[in-house]
Amino acid sequence: MKLIFLIILITFLNSVSFASLSKGNFYFKQGDYDKALKEYNQEKLKNPQSEIVDFNIGTALYKKGKYKEALEYFNKALITDDKSLEEKANFNIGNSFYHLGKIKENSNLKEAINFYKKALSHYKRAIELNDKDLKAKYNYEFLDKYLKSLLDKLKKEGSSQTKEKQSDKSSSSESSKSFSAKSDQGKKETSKKEKAQSLNQEEEKKDKAKKESLVKGKQFKKELSKEEALMILKNYENREGLMFNREERAGYYPQVDKDW
Repeated sequence: MKLIFLIILITFLNSVSFASLSKGNFYFKQGDYDKALKEYNQEKLKNPQSEIVDFNIGTALYKKGKYKEALEYFNKALITDDKSLEEKANFNIGNSFYHLGKIKENSNLKEAINFYKKALSHYKRAIELNDKDLKAKYNYEFLDKYLKSLLDKLKKEGSSQTKEKQSDKSSSSESSKSFSAKSDQGKKETSKKEKAQSLNQEEEKKDKAKKESLVKGKQFKKELSKEEALMILKNYENREGLMFNREERAGYYPQVDKDW
């Protein structure tokens, strides 16, 4: 959808510059906007303060699709005591902002909405200056409805993005909790395995120690039995001498018989 109204102001100056402006208007009607713009610019050099020339330059730029440049000249035309010219300038400013919004709508919806809001404000001003301006009323009503639909769309997109972010955060949180739980479970299982391995190792060490102790005990008993046999034999053979020698070394002296 697009706006169908565009006011083209064809006005003649009552001055010696009449010829240049007339030529510009002629070319404009023929659709030759480059030549029309050239004639208007020549007139601008002769009448730099003319709001009508500014308006016509803006209109030619608008027809060439140069909306930002057109806005510059339409805004200059607003500085006028002529309420009719001010009304038409506001209307064309609204049209310029509308087209800028259409250009941005697919790439930057927020910026497009800002352009549409500016367009509405200028249509409203045109209506205030002339409440019989049906074209301005039509454009205002049309764009107002369209803007509301875009704002609803933007709101839904924002809500959808917020839900997606919350979902991502929730998913990330659940994943983190799951990972943490698995990690804790893994640590517990690892700890249990380590404890079990440690206990097994201790049991193995104890079993090994017992076996070694039994082996050494058997060897010791075998060796001791041989020594015991020899000692018993020697003690049996030298029993008196051994007892004597022990007493002598200890400083033993035989007791005298008691004298009665």
